[in-house]
Amino acid sequence: MVLNFLDEAENEEYQRKRGYTEGISVRRPWRRRGLARALLTRSLKMFQDMGMTEAALGVDTQNLSGALRLYESVGFQPVKKLTIYRKQFSNDMIA
Repeated sequence: MVLNFLDEAENEEYQRKRGYTEGISVRRPWRRRGLARALLTRSLKMFQDMGMTEAALGVDTQNLSGALRLYESVGFQPVKKLTIYRKQFSNDMIA
């Protein structure tokens, strides 16, 4: 599946024509058959046919399924990196 959407308010505010391809997934038994690539390229074509000039998505670069390689192979390029910090609490730290 691919969750395609437009954020029309955002596009208007920033004077752009961007579509989003998010939630890209294929169930395990169907992986490694080119389905994600086919869904993604079809989504990109749909946006192009709608007059969009770009597409965007977010990805966990540590994803073990190879998502980053897939996205780069169809032309996506990184434009921003986000770091998320986490701290585990232990009982001896609570005063």
